[in-house]
Amino acid sequence: MRAARKQFPLKFLNRIDSIVVFQPFTHETLRQICADNLDYVHNEIKKNFSALVAFSDKAIEFLVAEAEEHPEEGAAILKHKIETRVLKPLLRAGMRGKIDKLDIIFVDVTETGNGKKISFFYDKRERTAINLLLGPGDIVDKPNIENNAIEDSLDTQI
Repeated sequence: MRAARKQFPLKFLNRIDSIVVFQPFTHETLRQICADNLDYVHNEIKKNFSALVAFSDKAIEFLVAEAEEHPEEGAAILKHKIETRVLKPLLRAGMRGKIDKLDIIFVDVTETGNGKKISFFYDKRERTAINLLLGPGDIVDKPNIENNAIEDSLDTQI
């Protein structure tokens, strides 16, 4: 309230019913928000293409770290990054026929000459066994698959 008094005239402050002060999200809160949004991505891909999506811990940390660079934007920046770097590329891949029924798509971070980027890998070989093991938006440490990128143009670059 002291900061508001220094910035605004008393006449203006007397007209305000309440002042709400927002604090930046903690790292753990951002991780939980990220997990909730990635569950939504998983459910959308499952609903539209009958495929499953698993996220590496590196991918989650990458998205959270980007959100932490702009604490004033709260969770909105995290949701935007997930939509533009994960959901939309996966939906485009599905619409182009790149995602088949029962595919397992692994979302991970890869290093490039220009920095890090979100990358998508898939496994068509062991679908049945993996379907039984993975729940919505499960986190995988390291995909045990060959390096099958869905398509280089789907990878999102920083």
